[in-house]
Amino acid sequence: MATQKHYKLHYFDGRGRAEQIRWILVQGGARWEDRRIKQSDWPAIKPNTPIGSLPYLEIGSEKIATSAAVAMFLARELGLAAVNHLEEAQVQMMWDVTQDVFNQFAKAAYAPPETQADLLQAYSTVAMPKYVTFIAKHLEGGNDWLVGNKLSMADLVCASLLDSQQGAVNQGIRAVKSVSALVDRVKQLPNISKWIANRPPSDY
Repeated sequence: MATQKHYKLHYFDGRGRAEQIRWILVQGGARWEDRRIKQSDWPAIKPNTPIGSLPYLEIGSEKIATSAAVAMFLARELGLAAVNHLEEAQVQMMWDVTQDVFNQFAKAAYAPPETQADLLQAYSTVAMPKYVTFIAKHLEGGNDWLVGNKLSMADLVCASLLDSQQGAVNQGIRAVKSVSALVDRVKQLPNISKWIANRPPSDY
């Protein structure tokens, strides 16, 4: 019997760009380590990373960088990828759109005070509602999952981002029943539910 692979995910001590990957690892039943790096340690560690950024994944002597490459690799490894080329493109689309929205939030969150309010307003009133509408269109007709007829990486990464929202943005998500139901459906998966209940406390 083959030995189960052991993965090490390296990221800062927070959710950020790694939380969606953690959900893939957890739901896929992987044997893995959550390697959290303190900001104070990052300058010394950075030169030894594949491309000078986080997250990256370590498997034995191999290292894989960029969120997309890590997520796609793990989805295929853990049975959370697409079943054909068309669905593979759809999963990739869901990933890309989700990262675009996340990037807008990150840009606003770390913006200087003189522009932050406007960027956060644009995120909450334009970018996120547009994203929710996009997700809702893919759930039309009573679909449980975003791609095909089974859970995939697409559902995990979308639900992870949507679940992180707070205040009026979260209320807007909850108002769209199909999207709210998707988030709940993912969060109620036993592996995901257990992870959320026991993950290290951290800011997003």
